[in-house]
Amino acid sequence: MALSGGRWFSEDDQVWVTAASSLDVDHMVPLTEAWDSSAPAWTPARREAYANDQGAPHLTDRGLG
Repeated sequence: MALSGGRWFSEDDQVWVTAASSLDVDHMVPLTEAWDSSAPAWTPARREAYANDQGAPHLTDRGLG
C-alpha cells in the first residue's frame, strides 16, 4: 500500500502526521500477537492471508523517528 499525501492521526502517539514517508502500515493485531494467540491452529493459507491483508491497516510512525 502506498500513501501519497494527506494528514493522518497516530492513535499510538496522539500526534498528526503529514509526511507520508514517515508512516508505516502495520496490522491492528501484530503478527506476533496473532501467532501467540490462535495462528498456530490456522492453516498455512490462512496465516499467509492474514499476514498479507491490507484491507484494514493501522498507520503508525512508531520506530521510524
